[in-house]
Amino acid sequence: MKPVVLAVVTRAHGLKGEVAVHRFNPASAILATGELVWLEGRQLTGRWVRVSASRGDRLTFEGVSDRTQAEALRGAELSVERASLPVADPGEFYLHDLVGCEVIDAAGRHLGSLTGLQVAGTREYFVIKGTDDVWLPADAPIVAAVDLEAATLHLNVEVDSEDGPGGKGPTKG
Repeated sequence: MKPVVLAVVTRAHGLKGEVAVHRFNPASAILATGELVWLEGRQLTGRWVRVSASRGDRLTFEGVSDRTQAEALRGAELSVERASLPVADPGEFYLHDLVGCEVIDAAGRHLGSLTGLQVAGTREYFVIKGTDDVWLPADAPIVAAVDLEAATLHLNVEVDSEDGPGGKGPTKG
């Protein structure tokens, strides 16, 4: 099974191999010291590495000891095996569980399939691939209902404007 992405490396921090990361769940303690994570990026072949130090949004990995090595990790995703994640609370879902779901807006329009999460600046967006690519802010309470058995994600907003970085965005419904 494919590992579940928890964070992305945003930049090198300092001179001794430390990196800054954007955690998709800042409250999560999963990327702690001693944790084994899958590290993979566009210009980086995936490999398992151990977190040797974790301080908030900064991490150090075994085998990464200088700024040049840390810079090479920029944009890399940090993942763990699905089995190492805690069970989600009722009514909560991991993004990994929602990928592939058909997204339906408040007007009943089928927008396409949820393909993942995109970080743009300091914001996170749900990425929906259909006739048009749609990015919707992931920090807004836009999800009305999820049915994992039917693989559907219903929104409480209508999507018909040209707002947002990826094309269409929500309108008040």
